[in-house]
Amino acid sequence: MDNVQPLRPKTGRLTIVFLVFFAAAIAIGSAVSRNDDTAGTAFGGPMEGEVAPQIQLTAFNGDDWTLSEYLQEDGRPLFVNLWASWCEPCRREIPDLSAFASAHPEYQIVGVAVRDTVEAARAMAEELAPSYLIGIDALGTVRDDYLGFGLPATFLIDSTGVVTAQIEGPVTVEILEELTTG
Repeated sequence: MDNVQPLRPKTGRLTIVFLVFFAAAIAIGSAVSRNDDTAGTAFGGPMEGEVAPQIQLTAFNGDDWTLSEYLQEDGRPLFVNLWASWCEPCRREIPDLSAFASAHPEYQIVGVAVRDTVEAARAMAEELAPSYLIGIDALGTVRDDYLGFGLPATFLIDSTGVVTAQIEGPVTVEILEELTTG
């Protein structure tokens, strides 16, 4: 019985495990409940039911376009599609967006290149020749206010300026039809 040693508590390992889980919980909690002055939530952009942040676009046709002026002067429901020339899913969805725009003049589509260079975005726009207004977010504000995890991203904004739907990932004519028919 002289060889029997008392058991030592293993608090060191348990403490490390506890601290790791505690730190992870804090990190997740702060990411989920992020509360700052930017629009959006975990998606990263404005969510359904929220007023859409202002958009100022330098269109490749030479026009300057803003969301607030559009809503005052035209007011049709609007799809805002965020894309970039280096984004392959963006390239694949532009023909579908064009087909929808041509078939549904009761909706406006505006394509906004983000995280891109003017030269590369303009070259892709010229190559694909979309049938809707397209340009670049020269100031980076659209990217900051709308973009969440990745491209492409599309937002449906009603005539009052409220976001009624958002899609992260490529859209198809079928998806757009489904959003507009209820």
